[in-house]
Order: sequence, then C-alpha cells, then structure tokens
Amino acid sequence: MNRYQYRLSFSRAEIVLLNSWMPVQQIVYHVLRSFMKTERLTDITDSTGSEILSNYNIKTLMLWASEIKGRSWWIDEMNVVGICVKLLHILGVWLTDARCPHYLTNNCNLFDCLDNSYLTQNTANRLMSVTEAWLAEWFVNNYIRKCTAYPCCSACPDKVSRLFDDISTHVKLTTESCFSAC
Repeated sequence: MNRYQYRLSFSRAEIVLLNSWMPVQQIVYHVLRSFMKTERLTDITDSTGSEILSNYNIKTLMLWASEIKGRSWWIDEMNVVGICVKLLHILGVWLTDARCPHYLTNNCNLFDCLDNSYLTQNTANRLMSVTEAWLAEWFVNNYIRKCTAYPCCSACPDKVSRLFDDISTHVKLTTESCFSAC
C-alpha cells in the first residue's frame, strides 16, 4: 500500500460541478433552495424522526438534471419558473417511488430510509401540485421582492418593481426579465 492515501472529496467534487453550471442552472438551484426553505419543506420529518427532504436532495436533483437534460432544455425558453416546476415534480416522483440516486456514489439511494408515511406522501403531493402560475406568484412575492429590497438593488428603477405588481400576465418569468432588468 502506498504511503499516501488519495481520496475524492465529495464537497470539492460538488463545488467543481456547481461552478461548471450555466447561470440559469445556478439561478434555478438558488430558487429551489429558497423555495424549500421558505415553504419549510426541509423541516418535515417522517414517523422515524428523519428529515424527508434536505438541501442535499435539491443539490442531487440539480446535479442529475444538469447531466441528463441537454443544454437546450435549460436555455431554449429561459423560463426559470417552468424549469423549477418540472424539477419539483421530478423530486415528487422520487419521493413517491422512494428513490433519490446519490450523484457521486453508485447504488446509493438517499431515500432508502424513508418510511412510506402520510407525511412523506403529503410532501410528494405538495411538490407534484405546484403549477407554473402558483410558483410564479410565489417567485415574485417571496423571491424577487425580497431580492429588490437588498441595498445592492437600490439602483433598480421603480418600474422594475412595478413589473411584478400584476403577475397574472407574467407567468413566463425569464432570467432575462427578472435578473437583467436592474
């Protein structure tokens, strides 16, 4: 055996992968993490006391989606809300099927310890019931408005915040309209 032991650090490997993402992928990841935290989906535990979902599940979902979904899936429409809804539905299916394949370890299911309790299924149903219209409203009220309240966005013109006053006509929010307006 060698004098030195070489190991792959998952955190370093993950950082390399995350830094290779396109801006839209980074934005989607941030929105999904914010959504999970705001909606307290990472606080729900099953009957054994285990967390049903964690931020690591979101990271795993994004790593798989970044690998499996082609570049055009991410950039053709540049619809952050639509992409998030599709990914939340995938996560809901994973929960229903009790399978969340680890990205860096073969044959490792991150959901193998979950029980098939009401809370697990209820969480899956919540994820599956998210629509673009509902998420667009959540996105404006819980994400965009909070982001524009930060001092770094104080240079944003008032017309930008007025764009989000009536989201009924703004369901297809894009990264360009949301993030390039300032």
